[in-house]
Amino acid sequence: MPIAYTIDTARGIINEVWSDDVTADDLARHWQTMLADPAARRIARNIGDLRMATLRFTGRELADTFKTVAQPILAGLPWKTAILVGAPDQYGTARQFEVIAEFVVTDCIFQDYDAALAWLLAD
Repeated sequence: MPIAYTIDTARGIINEVWSDDVTADDLARHWQTMLADPAARRIARNIGDLRMATLRFTGRELADTFKTVAQPILAGLPWKTAILVGAPDQYGTARQFEVIAEFVVTDCIFQDYDAALAWLLAD
């Protein structure tokens, strides 16, 4: 699976790492798994590290996948995401996500892991 996550209980965050080619189907499977995980739902904040991935989905596919998969699962659960990018296309997709998810997810885009972590842990 090109998207994997681990739960750092000491920090109270979810570390999500994207690698290789990531399709909309991969994203849907990931969201279905992670957002249904009771431990992840308790924490409800993650760093999504896209830096090692090639994104193989369109903005329309991202919007459709979010609206049909993630949004119904989140249903009122406050979620905070730091998105870590390393390339212009990743930044563009992260900006699209911000617009698509703005009423459901609080997020911010970073190029530096430490800055992303500091923002995520700030209350």
